[in-house]
Amino acid sequence: MRVEILNLLRRLHAERKLTMLLVSHNLAVIGFLCNRVAVMKEGEIVKQLSASMRSARATCRTTTRAGCSP
Repeated sequence: MRVEILNLLRRLHAERKLTMLLVSHNLAVIGFLCNRVAVMKEGEIVKQLSASMRSARATCRTTTRAGCSP
């Protein structure tokens, strides 16, 4: 079911040129759906980057080590 929903969101984005805001802790989902990523710490955006998974993972790990993410 989850894969079907993600594929539907991706298809809608491509077909209808929709803009979406996705909030997730799942980097695989972010990499699948997102073009840009904003990393938040304590409710503030601390970094914005393209959805390159290497960059996103490195940033999220650093942020997590700082104690801002469970």
